[in-house]
Amino acid sequence: QTVNIDLVFYLERPSRLDIESIREAVSQSPDFAAVVETTVELVENNTFQSVEDMATAISRAAISQCGLNKITVRIAKPRSVVSVSGDAVEITRAAGDFAELQHCLIAPDRKPEVSLEKPELFKTHMSGICRPLKESTKQTPDMHAVYIGVRTNMGDRLGNMHRALHHLRNTLPESLYTGSSFLYESPPARGSDGLSYLDAAVLIRTKLNPLALHASLQTIESKIRHGTAAKDEDNVVISLQILLYGTLEFENDTLTVPHPRLHENRVQLRTLCDFDSTLQHPRLATTMKKLYKRLITRNSYSDEIIQVTQLKTHVYAKNNNNPHKECMLQALNPGQQKKTLFMGMIDWQPDNIDYFDFIYYMSEAFQRVQKLYEGGANIIGICGKPRHPEVEPISVQDEIANTIPLIVHIRNEMIEIPISVETCSADVAAAALDAGADIICDTTGGLADPAMLPLVAKRRCPYVIVHSQDDLYSLSDTGTHCEHSSDIVCKTRNELAERIRAALDHGVARWNIIIDPGVGYARDSVQDFEMLRRFSQFTAKNISLLSTAKTSSYVDLVRQLKRPAKKDFITENLATSLANYPVLFGSSRRSFIDNVTENWTDNHSICGTAAAITAAIQGGASIVQVHDISEMSDVVCVSDYIYRSQH
Repeated sequence: QTVNIDLVFYLERPSRLDIESIREAVSQSPDFAAVVETTVELVENNTFQSVEDMATAISRAAISQCGLNKITVRIAKPRSVVSVSGDAVEITRAAGDFAELQHCLIAPDRKPEVSLEKPELFKTHMSGICRPLKESTKQTPDMHAVYIGVRTNMGDRLGNMHRALHHLRNTLPESLYTGSSFLYESPPARGSDGLSYLDAAVLIRTKLNPLALHASLQTIESKIRHGTAAKDEDNVVISLQILLYGTLEFENDTLTVPHPRLHENRVQLRTLCDFDSTLQHPRLATTMKKLYKRLITRNSYSDEIIQVTQLKTHVYAKNNNNPHKECMLQALNPGQQKKTLFMGMIDWQPDNIDYFDFIYYMSEAFQRVQKLYEGGANIIGICGKPRHPEVEPISVQDEIANTIPLIVHIRNEMIEIPISVETCSADVAAAALDAGADIICDTTGGLADPAMLPLVAKRRCPYVIVHSQDDLYSLSDTGTHCEHSSDIVCKTRNELAERIRAALDHGVARWNIIIDPGVGYARDSVQDFEMLRRFSQFTAKNISLLSTAKTSSYVDLVRQLKRPAKKDFITENLATSLANYPVLFGSSRRSFIDNVTENWTDNHSICGTAAAITAAIQGGASIVQVHDISEMSDVVCVSDYIYRSQH
């Protein structure tokens, strides 16, 4: 059979870019003609089971026999049936990939031995090459990165997902839970009587070999099912499957690694992209992102896979007749969300017109809640402490007294709306959740109270991480340094990523995290407007530094908002990616708007707030905080029609 082989060679960059240095580097380069001859001889004199085997053998020969440091091999089969991975296979290998394999050469007709006692000795026969598992890890060399797919479409789906994460984190032997993907909802199989599927992936590091890990996962499945009918192909209470075990390729009657249908499963590929879109399929030598895009393009799939976020933690009394009544799941991804959600705010501030003493004026506070609810609020936000930094803070006991009675009253009146409580105290958060709150909004991301992140993980509630330009963020030992700390967006992204990473490390599910960049919490109004202008960059994969030209007047500021500045894309060292996280925007009645409009009256520049909300929706905000919901509803409705997809 005829195949087309393309080879790409890599030369080391000379220390100086002058003629003599370049000539010297070229003269010391490997003999490329010898590489071609070696490749031709290898292909003509050997039989390969697949083009993947051939590509691996060629790259190894070029590195070990011809002295190359790095090579890309692309092999295409003309006029052949298009394979799952596309028309060709392409792999890139470096010397480090084969440095540890010099002792592993075996005859082409000899099968490698497989040890079940030592997982690091699992080997796969490919073109006469024995490939041991090679895995980079921050732990010990005998711990391997394993991606596990989690699926459910029966019973309490969200509860099943959380129970699976709990077991993977706390009961899986010799393993370390690293984090989860986002949560995705997809339609049920045709003819299935189950609900829509919920899918996620979990990354663990384990000393267990694949067969032992597979047996442990089956044990966890049995515990979660609790005697429920065993899973079938279309209806599952819970399913835990090994998608990837490092770079291992293994198959027997019980288990196949990588998962045999991974390359054709859109949901599994998408969950893996949440961890690392450049993650490679061990056999196909193609990234998960490329596999996903090829699958979507080739089959012309509609957008059936929806990223969802949990907003409700409690199932309230009047729905107790349905034991499988689910907590609210909302599509908050900017590319899939159809309507912006309202968070109607009630603040406890001495200088605010909405000041309520929740103990003595409960009826007035509840009337305010009813007005927000009837006006279209999707979430009620309660802040039981002063929000202005210059106001003296109150005690935890006072904060609880300001917050809990109103939550209890709302739940006693059977108003089934998610309630968010803004607090930095784990004690207040615990009391609020016990009283019926659903969401915890923390302006320090767990820095003010070390007990906050463990509490949120244990209670499985949605968690809003708010960035603020205060001393806690500035003085925290985050472990990474932002090289562009003078840029407000870059600095905010860096510090938000650190707090997200901390939450994930404590066991908070990725799909329960919402971020708030903290527009209105900056040091000055210029920074606030720059954050608003570049709002879409907070969840972008790559960002650019904009012009740092100072604005001496409001006119200059407006010109800077209208005229895009020159872009200078930068490389960041974020603790975790910020892409695809839902974003909360809270500019309602913020002083930075009043400073521009010069309106410090009680109406707090409603029109200015409307303009800021419109800009935030254009930048991808999923939820907006509002006080004046009747005035803002039309603003959001029109903004959604302009900036969101309409179907």
